[in-house]
Order: sequence, then C-alpha cells, then structure tokens
Amino acid sequence: MSADSSLLMGSTPPSYGTLTTGTSIDPLSSSASSVRLSGYCGSPWRAIGYHAAVWMLAGIPWLLFRWKPLWGVRLRLKPCSLAHAETLVIEIKDKEGSSRQLFTVQVQTEAVVQGSLELPPQAQAEDGRSQAAVGVTPEGTWQDTSELHRQEEAVSGQLGSRPRLVLLWASRSHAVWEDWAHGSLCPSGSLWSRRPVILSDRQASLSHDAIPLPSPTLCVWMLHARPPPTGLSSLTQKQVLRYYVLQGQRYVWMETQQAFCQVSLLDHGRTCDDVHCSSSGLSLQDQATRKTIYGPNVISIPVKSYLQLLADEALNPYYGFQAFSIALWLADHYYWYALCIFLISAISICLALYKTRKQSLTLRDMVKLSVRVQVCRPGGEEEWVDSSELVPGDCLVLPQEGGVMPCDAALVAGECVVNESSLTGESTPVLKTALPEGPKPYCPETHRRHTLFCGTLILQARAYVGPRVLAVVTRTGFCTAKGGLVSSILHPRPISFKFYKHSMKFVAALSVLALLGTVYSIIILYRNRVPVREIVIRALDLVTVVVPPALPAAMTVCTLYAQSRLRTQGIFCIHPLRINLGGKLRLVCFDKTGTLTEDGLDVMGVVPLKGQVLLPLVPEPCHLPLGPLLRALATCHALSQLHDTPVGDPMDLKMVESTGWVLEEGPAAGSAPGSQVLVVMRPPPGGPRQQEEPPVPVSVLCRFPFSSALQRMDVVVTWPGATQPEAYVKGSPELVASLCSPETVPSDFSQVLQSYTAAGYRVVALAGKPLPIAPSLAAAQQLTRDTVERELSLLGLLVMRNLLKPQTAPVIQTLRKTGIRTVMVTGDNLQTAVTVARACGMVGAQEHLAVIHATHPEQGQPAALEFLPTESSAVMNGAKATGYPTVPEPQSCHLALSGSTFAVLRKHFPKLLPKVLVQATVFARMAPEQKTELVCELQRLQYCVGMCGDGANDCGALKAADVGISLSQA
Repeated sequence: MSADSSLLMGSTPPSYGTLTTGTSIDPLSSSASSVRLSGYCGSPWRAIGYHAAVWMLAGIPWLLFRWKPLWGVRLRLKPCSLAHAETLVIEIKDKEGSSRQLFTVQVQTEAVVQGSLELPPQAQAEDGRSQAAVGVTPEGTWQDTSELHRQEEAVSGQLGSRPRLVLLWASRSHAVWEDWAHGSLCPSGSLWSRRPVILSDRQASLSHDAIPLPSPTLCVWMLHARPPPTGLSSLTQKQVLRYYVLQGQRYVWMETQQAFCQVSLLDHGRTCDDVHCSSSGLSLQDQATRKTIYGPNVISIPVKSYLQLLADEALNPYYGFQAFSIALWLADHYYWYALCIFLISAISICLALYKTRKQSLTLRDMVKLSVRVQVCRPGGEEEWVDSSELVPGDCLVLPQEGGVMPCDAALVAGECVVNESSLTGESTPVLKTALPEGPKPYCPETHRRHTLFCGTLILQARAYVGPRVLAVVTRTGFCTAKGGLVSSILHPRPISFKFYKHSMKFVAALSVLALLGTVYSIIILYRNRVPVREIVIRALDLVTVVVPPALPAAMTVCTLYAQSRLRTQGIFCIHPLRINLGGKLRLVCFDKTGTLTEDGLDVMGVVPLKGQVLLPLVPEPCHLPLGPLLRALATCHALSQLHDTPVGDPMDLKMVESTGWVLEEGPAAGSAPGSQVLVVMRPPPGGPRQQEEPPVPVSVLCRFPFSSALQRMDVVVTWPGATQPEAYVKGSPELVASLCSPETVPSDFSQVLQSYTAAGYRVVALAGKPLPIAPSLAAAQQLTRDTVERELSLLGLLVMRNLLKPQTAPVIQTLRKTGIRTVMVTGDNLQTAVTVARACGMVGAQEHLAVIHATHPEQGQPAALEFLPTESSAVMNGAKATGYPTVPEPQSCHLALSGSTFAVLRKHFPKLLPKVLVQATVFARMAPEQKTELVCELQRLQYCVGMCGDGANDCGALKAADVGISLSQA
C-alpha cells in the first residue's frame, strides 16, 4: 500500500486522510495502491435518532447496518478530521480498481510513560529541557512543540514565584493539570484548541472560557518544560498515544505528518550502523515506552465460541433470505421441500462452524509461542524476560543450543544455523551471519542472510568475536514474517474472480426479472379476485424460484468436500475459496530447481583455467593440484557442522564432497595460539601428493553469504604459513566474469560456457585474489564486500548436472493439452533454462524460440531490444549479439528473456511488455522480487495465474498468484 499524501492537499475534505505505509514486495501490500481514511466522531442527536429507529423498526436497521457497516457509521456519527476522529472508515482499492474493501475501526488512546524511541535515555536540550521522541525525529518534534516553547518563554519572565498550572494529560472528556505550588492534580473542562499554554493565574485556569486545552487527538503529546523552581515538585511528563488496529497491525497517529503510520515503519531508514548501536540494549523505561507504542509481542488468534459463530453465520444475508423462503413455503403448505432446504442449510452451517472453529484452534496452537529469553540492559547487565515483553530495539542473547525465535531480529554478533521450514517450506538448514556494519539502510528482505525470522528454529549458535551471540529485535507481533504469514491466512487477499462478478450480475438480472414477474402476477391475481393472502404468497413464491435460496448452502458443502478430498491427497489448502479458482487457471509459472528438476545436483567436473586457456573438463575435482581453484572449491560455501554432520545448501554439500575435504570447527593445527576462525577445511587423509608441498588445513575467516539478488557469495581464507589471506568468489558465470580483471578472462569464455549450458548443465564460476591484510579473524571481519570483489582473477568453472523429475514431462504435456499455458521462472542461466524447457516439453522439439536481449541506456544511447533466434546464442551469456532486430512472427515461436531484460522492458518499453508476456515461455536470472512482479504483470493481462515453487525465493510470487502451489518436504 503506497502513501497517498495528495488526499491531504487541495480541496480534499478535512475528514479524509492517509494511511502511511512503506514500500514492500509483499503482494498483499503492494497490490493495494489506493488507501483512503475517513474520520467520524460522536453526535448525540444522531445517536438518539439511530437507537429510536432500531426500536421502532424491530431491529431491522441494526441488521441492515450489520451487513453494511458504512451506512451505520454515517447515520450514527458525523464526519470530522482525522485528528479528532473516534471512528475510521478505511477504503482500500487495488491498482486496477477490481476489488474494494471497507473496514471500520475504533481509534484508541493510551497514556505513554516517559521514554524514547530515537534519542538516548535522559537526553536533554541545550537549555535543560528534557525531550522524548516517539517515532519522529527531534527536529519534527520541535516543530510540533515550537509554539509551546515560545509561549513558555514569553510567560516565564512574568510568572516569578507565582503558582503555575501545566497541562499534563488530555483525554476526550477531561484534562489533568499539575499545580506546582500545591503538588496536586486538578481536573478541568473539555474545551479544545490546537496548542497548550501555561497559565499564571489558578483561578482563571479553572474557568472554562480561559482554558484552551490541546487537541485530544495528538498521537504523542510532547511536553517540554523547564525544571520547576527549587523546593517544588518535579514536573511529570505525560504522552498520549492515538492508534488503531487493523488485521493485527497497529497504526499510530503522527502529528507532524497528519497521518497514521504503521508501527513497523517507525524505524524506517534505520541503517546497519544504527542496528549495531542497539546491541547495548534498552533501559526498562524505554522498553516500557516502546511496548505501549508497539504493543505486546504476541500473535493473537481470535477464537470465537460456537454461539458467536452461529450468530455470524445465521445473520448472513443469504441465510436471512433462506429463512424468509422457508417461512413462505411453510405458509404455502410446502412442507417437504422446506424441510429439505432447512436440513441442507443446518448441515451447511454446522459444518462451517465446526471447520471454522477447528481451524482457528489449530492455527492458534500453531502460532502460540511464549518462551523465556535473555536480553541485554545498558551497563552490561542481562535480564530474563518473557518473549511477549520484547520490543524493537531489545538485544537478545542467543543460547548456543538454539531455540525458537519469538520475533524478527538482526544478528549482530556470531553465526546461527537456522531451520526456516515453517516459513519457506525448505527443510535445508540456512547459515545466518552477522549483519555487516555500514551506512546502508537495514531491510529484512535485503539482509535476509543476516536476519532471524520469527517462528524459525535456531539449531545452533556460535560466537566468534566476543563471548555471546547477539541479535537486535527489529519487528514483533504481526509485523514479523510469521505474523505476516498468519495475517494472510486470517485475512486473505480479495479474489478478483470474473465468475463471481458475473454471478452477482446474473443474480441482479434475475432479481429484476423476479420483480417484474411479481408485479405482473399481482395484477393478474387481483383482477381474478384472488384473496390477498394468496396473492402475497404467489408473488413472493416467484422470487424464491428465480433466486435459488439453497445456492449458498450447496456451495459451502461442495467447497468443504473439495478441501477434504485434497487433504487425503496430501494437499493442504489454507484459502478454500481458491479451490474454485483452480478450475479457471489459464497459465502456470514453474520454478526450475527443485520443482521441475531434482533437488540434488551431481558434480560433472571442473574446468580449470591455465593462463588464458580453459582446459578440458576434469571429472574428479579431488585430483586437482593444490592451488587456488582447489581451495576455492573446498572453502567457498556456507556449510556448518551440526552434531558432527555438515549441513547447508545441497549444491555446496556436493561441491565439497567432490573435493574430498572435511569440514571441522575450531582453529587449525599450527595456527597461532588464541586465533579464532569460522570453520576449518582439512584435506583428505592419504590424498594425492603430486604437488611440491603437502596440503594443509584451510581456515575460513570471513563469509559473505550467497544472495539471490547478487548471485554470488564470498569467503576469506588463510592457512598455516600464509603471509596474507586470499578471497574466493563463487556465483553465476556472467556476473563473476564481470568482477574479474579483463586480462584474466579468456577470449573463449562465452563459447565454453555456452557448450555446457546448451547441454543443460548448471555452471558456476570461481574467482579469487590475495588480500593485503593480516591473516586474522579481526582483520577479515573489517572487510567489506566491495573490497573483496574488486579486481578478481578467474580460476575456473564448476559444472553440475540437475536432472528432470520423472513426473515433469507428463505433467507439462497434460497441461498443454488442456490449453493451460506453462511458463518457467528461474534464477538459473538462460541457456540452461531454455534447454530444460525443451527437455520437459514447454517448448516443443519443432517449435521455434527466440531470445530477447535488452541494453540499458548508456552514453546518450536509448534503451534497445534485439530478438534473436536460439542459434544466435551469444546474447545468452551477456555478449552483445547481432541479429534481426524485429519481433518474430506472432504465435509462431516462444520467447526467452533474462531478469535484466525484463527490468528494461518494464521501465523503458511498457507498451511492448504485454506483447512479450503473451509469447514468453522462459524467464531466467530472475530475482525473487522480479518473480512477484512477473506474476502481477500476467494478472494485469487478465490471466488467472498459478505459481508452483518450493523455496524462499518463490514466496512472494506464491502469495501474489491467484493459486499458489508450494512443494515442501518439511
């Protein structure tokens, strides 16, 4: 959801405002581009009229307003500005305007104890004034209180030693003032103005006409005051927080912005350096302040009683129409049919109640988490608290034996091996490393390899620099990754299904037809002198015939039965309504690795580089001579040891296994006393000894984990006797080659790479260089990724084979026969993806395929596109190819493109993008966020899109798709 500040400008009514949210790749938030808030406050006369209407009309208005809450709000309350609103009406529309959601929420107020979100504890201004900032910068806070500052300065010289009253706290109905002279609290009236003043005359202050009180709708009321005179009671600071809660998320009122802001964005713009500065922890006072603002760290799932569920279900408009129809049939002596409809409806309601309550209980038990955690306090103290007390800014001390994470936190010291299967479905443990320091803004998605997510299981925690493993809490409650997942289950994205829209139009047309038929029947029956009772029954009976009352019950029973059948096949559906969408799919996107192909990889061999020549493939990497390439194969990974067993990415496990080297933890033999390392790779015992010097253990000093966006990972290693460490980089061949010095990349690099990728192999490039630093852990930890990846030397290529799953080709063939289009979306090499697409049948053996190559605008030249047949495949490896620059014949060939080309199309060729998407079959080198963008673009072309994936890189696309199919062995 994007901020729409224009709603506060121009001629917009004052009762409207904005909901300030951040940018997100989450489709649940990015899909909503228009969010509008309307404020309402109480009106005694409207309330009296509303209650009178409810009593006089036997509760019918209450029932109507239950179905249409917006009508009730507009009748009972009067419009007002957001700054004074008691009730908010929130309207959310998606980008296409195809779906519209309305919510009504109550604005809540709460007193906040003195504390700080942005400033150090007990920070003071130069003039001695105490300050407390909540989610805003000190400059913005002073803007809000500048008038108070000026008024106090103007009055202070006139007050002398006379008693003064200072406003402490304001609610909607009263205010509290402090009398410095008598040390007492004085209640006052309910007149409001924009700014507070300090009064010099107590008698005058108790007069309603002389008390201009501040706005009660201030999110955080800041009081800046000088210390009281000697001998007087100290001034107590009070702050008032205004907020509302929607779908578990809390939004607070920001006076400086005149808008509501999601609490997770209060730390927006926080840098990595800021996160590291929080490693000292929060004081008890600041922790209490933040808890009031952010709320408790719990993901609460409401579980309604059967009576509440029955009321919600029975008061549904459809069941109201059914009750009316049954009563009509009974009056017409139509007993058996009425009884059948009653039984069907009763069974449907009972099943719905049972399923709803059971799912709510199951979900509540799954997400319920309460553990004791250890947090740091300023001064080096540590304290055990319940996880519900955690707030952003707390610093956790992680135990070495691990445990379940109760919040999202950035790892600032040490390393952790984490199982994220509860969030991503991947059962492979993931290594998390400490967040690097620097001025870059911290983002949980960008720094995923340094973030511990709520609900994940820490298998092991190890400290390297310092005695403890530390993590700074960044998000709590529903703002966490787990909270977002639970929220998407509780509040699924509205389904834009044409069938539903057409069905409603069809029912509306039938209703008009029924109305006409009713009028005609009344006229005919009246002319034939039929009794009035019979006329009423016959006329209304026609309505029940045209609009079938049993349809909702039948749909509920069918959906529950379909969900039960899927469960018996091992398919679990969290959004039952999407089962119907499965029958409307016209396009399915597939991830490649682990979805179309097997999870595991087999090492086919290594292509060493000697001088400027790439040598023939060496099938056994363990036979390589000791040197940079062998050390890179043995150390450039993110494996860790868990219970004496290496764990990590399957590709890394296969690569290390092919070298024969063994992973160990602890300093290598021959290292300096007291030296620390991350891991040690020991050469195989009894290995080949053709080299001049025997192999020695290699220690890893620093790791930059693999990033899907960067498509590479780095390590810094050393070994006994080495005068300086070496850096090794592993990643996509095109990208690694771009990081290497040109003189180290052979001229036939693209041709050799093409020969392996065309055969369907997965190719990884390795590069390295010596580093002019001391071979120590402390020195290596100070390195930045840019320093490590500069002026590398190419070492060689690792060639791996990834076989198709036996079920892939038959499934693709079946989908194509039924008219469902299939598309591959992968992060792998373009040529490899094209080969797999042909092997599985997405692209037929006799079908043509063209590759689109895009060039970014540079040196005054505009962006350009080239369409090349697969035979002219130099473009697949990043080289600028020449070929026909025309679009292929429509409907005659498939198209393949890379993630960079997709980005150029979206930015520079938006009108051409739909035409490309209609024919594109292969999307390679796609970043996780690009997969999500692709799904959304296909949906804009009116495709009902399915997405099938298996890993964390596919989560965004799975959520954005109309039907997301996640394959998991967890």
